[in-house]
Amino acid sequence: MFRQINWKDVHTLGYTSERDRMIGRFFGILVFCLGLVLFSALGFFGVTKIAKSIDPSVIPMPYAIGMALLWVGIYLMFGIKFLEQRNFIVVERFGRFCHVKLRGIRILCFPGLIDKIVQEGTLEYQQLNLYENAAGQEVDFTDGTAAIEGHAFYRIRPGEITDIVKNILRFTYEIVNPLGRLRNLLDNLVRGKLQKLTIDKASKEKDGMWEKIKKEAVDDISQLEQIGLDLDDKRGIIITDIKLPEKIVQFREQKLQGKADAERATARGRGYSDSITILQEKLGISAEEAVALFNTQTGIEMLRETKPSMNLVAPGMRGVLASFDFKKPEQETE
Repeated sequence: MFRQINWKDVHTLGYTSERDRMIGRFFGILVFCLGLVLFSALGFFGVTKIAKSIDPSVIPMPYAIGMALLWVGIYLMFGIKFLEQRNFIVVERFGRFCHVKLRGIRILCFPGLIDKIVQEGTLEYQQLNLYENAAGQEVDFTDGTAAIEGHAFYRIRPGEITDIVKNILRFTYEIVNPLGRLRNLLDNLVRGKLQKLTIDKASKEKDGMWEKIKKEAVDDISQLEQIGLDLDDKRGIIITDIKLPEKIVQFREQKLQGKADAERATARGRGYSDSITILQEKLGISAEEAVALFNTQTGIEMLRETKPSMNLVAPGMRGVLASFDFKKPEQETE
């Protein structure tokens, strides 16, 4: 894969040069060879000397080969790295850019000591939360302030292998905090749209917000090319929630409760009117008689449903108390 990379084109970005790359590769090979020589010499002279003190007939070459293999094992143990199909790493050697490594088995020169991985990621789309703290979530709408939640889907800008490498380097070296730059750009685009809307309208239109931004902010979105990034065409920015302030939530709850109470009152009034009309038509009585009959019947049904107990005292008649228990058919008198 690396033979397909046009490094002369990559070097035009100014992040590296062919000379720097060659020096980095030279030092990597030098470190490996020096270690191989030192471990071989240690096996040939040091280990062999110890072994000969036990058995004078010992041949030094196997010990030299054994120590050389030990060095190779140590080198690979610390330096080998497996990269999945769509993953990448950016490697610096002695503080200078050395290579962009993509999929497959890659060998580094003592990572953390000589080689340093300065950027590691994937070429697939990744999800980015638009806001890292609660303070940044506040948006001033035309009718109040509310907090929003949202995220974006971004990736390293695709293309030919050389273009991908260049975009990885832009993402790594163009600015100090590329994801922070991405957040700021997207936040400005989102706020520019939401601040023109009411909270209710924004809540209704939030699912289609990305399509509007994509059409109207082409120049702003194209700035992402400078840092080697690209947004998902279908879900570049997604507003997942608009959190209403507590006062607005309470006001809306009261408004809905009042509306429900009004609807119930209207239904009761309509039912009362319909009942009076039916009584007039069925019994052939006047409106006043229908109202009286309806009220009497309603009172009796209420007593039957609630089943209360009533105590009646007859005025002027001492010691007379009548008790009526609607739970029982009989009447008791004391």
